[in-house]
Amino acid sequence: MEAGMRMSEQARGRRLGPLGRLAVAALVGVAVVAIGGSLLLSGSVNEFSLMPAVIALVLAGLMTSGWRWAQILAAVLSSLLLLAMGAFITPSLTLPHEPEFVLVVLFLSLMVVATGSAIGEATQNVRGRERRAPSWTSKALIGLGGLVLGAILVGLVSQPGAAGVSPEVMAGLPEVRAEDFSFTQETIRVTAGETVALRLENADTTAHSFDIDELDIHAPMPSEEPGLALFEPTEPGVYRFYCGIPGHANLETGTGMIGTLVVEEPAS
Repeated sequence: MEAGMRMSEQARGRRLGPLGRLAVAALVGVAVVAIGGSLLLSGSVNEFSLMPAVIALVLAGLMTSGWRWAQILAAVLSSLLLLAMGAFITPSLTLPHEPEFVLVVLFLSLMVVATGSAIGEATQNVRGRERRAPSWTSKALIGLGGLVLGAILVGLVSQPGAAGVSPEVMAGLPEVRAEDFSFTQETIRVTAGETVALRLENADTTAHSFDIDELDIHAPMPSEEPGLALFEPTEPGVYRFYCGIPGHANLETGTGMIGTLVVEEPAS
């Protein structure tokens, strides 16, 4: 009889509770968003989208494996994936007018659900408690869904940073162009003390940005309309401009979307 009870306990431990099933569903959703989003945006699947998709599916399979420590390991790995990918893609949240904004919002929200549910399932498993979802779970999901919907609506109605500037004025500004994930101008020369207005053209289908940390310039480069960088450098010197979207520039090696801004002394 005791052996039967132990077998029953082990069988119950292998079955996923409501939180575990929710975590698995969210992880599968992460894979769908990563792969589907990549196909929609670029027509192909790259390593950046394939890696989190594969990891998410592996974690989902791990949770359903019945292994004693599966939920704990899945909770830890899911937390690490959320931290790693969150730090890498959250800059895209500053570009709500770009198509990938919606995908990033969906990806991060699903990862939050998956990680939180996996941790809850692992905690209940370790403590030997009855597998049930907390009473506030449905309210939390509804609240998160509301935030996601609100973010998507903001993305649909938002406009690039050059809003309010007439097309005629924009067309007359000096151009900084991004194409094939590189800046066509390696060097830009301006004069200290003068207001600089640059028209940011993006020929790629994905978003870029024009960033100069020393001058606190972080201007979006939308893919459908020209952007605008407006600043007034006060000190002559040589500064680095780059694309701040993760993966588009490597500041350590100096490769990728990187160029040089030369601020010259005003003519005497």
